[in-house]
Amino acid sequence: MDIFVARQPIFNPKQEIMAYEILYRSSLEAKTAMIKDESQSSLDVIINSFYTIGMPTLTWGKPAFINFSNDLLENEVIDQLSPKEIVIEVLERVDITPALLASCERLKSRGFKIALDDVISFDAVQPLLEYADYIKVDVQEIGYVEQKYLLSRFSGDSPIFLAEKIETQEQFDEAKSLGYSLFQGFFFQKPAIIQGKDITVNQLLQTGLWQAMSAESLDYKELEQLIKLDLGLTYRLLRLVNSAFWGFRKEVVSIHQALVILGENEVRKWLSFLLLRMSFSHKCDELMSNALIRGIYCESLSQRLVGVSSSEGFLLGLFSLIDAILDQPLSQILERMPLSNRVKSALVGEDESLGILLASIQCLEQGDWPGFFVINAELHCAGEVLQQAYIDALTKAQLVHEGVF
Repeated sequence: MDIFVARQPIFNPKQEIMAYEILYRSSLEAKTAMIKDESQSSLDVIINSFYTIGMPTLTWGKPAFINFSNDLLENEVIDQLSPKEIVIEVLERVDITPALLASCERLKSRGFKIALDDVISFDAVQPLLEYADYIKVDVQEIGYVEQKYLLSRFSGDSPIFLAEKIETQEQFDEAKSLGYSLFQGFFFQKPAIIQGKDITVNQLLQTGLWQAMSAESLDYKELEQLIKLDLGLTYRLLRLVNSAFWGFRKEVVSIHQALVILGENEVRKWLSFLLLRMSFSHKCDELMSNALIRGIYCESLSQRLVGVSSSEGFLLGLFSLIDAILDQPLSQILERMPLSNRVKSALVGEDESLGILLASIQCLEQGDWPGFFVINAELHCAGEVLQQAYIDALTKAQLVHEGVF
């Protein structure tokens, strides 16, 4: 059976990553999001996450929220898992039976934390409340007054309330005001569009670097003169080229040598990312990490498209979140960004032939499996290849997350 796995971040009020929910799909053939055998699907994702892909690759050391059905909650397979690595998410569709309550009590005694999913009212889940460490509330399903009433029923730190399906900054701010402690959704990917953000890298230096990279052929001497003006860029470039990821035997100590060794394609890719990372460090880590994951993913799949370079694929993914990073309209940003016309067209949805790469990673992020499989067919690419590209992107981006670059 083919297994497809993705993840969605869970934030605290400071937009720091506290955990990830692991999303899964167990069938290429299924045309809808319905999962016929939830027990088997959950068991598959657990086995693949822990033993095949590896939980460190998926969650970067953070806890994983994973859905469990009645059968799995009562299955002794859970005893093989680590309470430090997962949070057991009890689906809203479970039947609350004596056996289920006994399982929850046993799991709690072993140190597992339990989350109740999609809670709309406490009446339906009343018997489970004493076991709940987390209560997830779908803010799209119930209004402000109802949410306020739900949260008012408890005081103190237990259980922890998590607002899910937060899609806008306004919803995020409202949820914080209500007293939620955790948040899930794609609000962090959308720009506030209040005002442009100041950048920390010298404006003239940044402009010069973008202009240098927009040239058809890179002038390494010009780049060297610009890069050496900023200690941070110099340090990161030399650390990159001397990292185990590249595996050069002799230490590289020259900026010019580092540029020549990496080559034009890698220089364009990583210098673009370094500039973004240094310039916009005020944004949450997940946003920057996600931009890089998108870049690596789109780069790896660009070979599936005729006439598309890997550099174009990388820049497409990397800059696909630039409006959220800068909190400015995308059209305004692209006017001064030295990207090819094809990449710009794909970013605004006008080039579907290239934009299909971006659509693919967006479907994965959202757990839109029907859309993912449609794109899989359009790319004439095995679903396993797309999933492996995603896992590889997570792995490479983790090196950046851990400070390798």
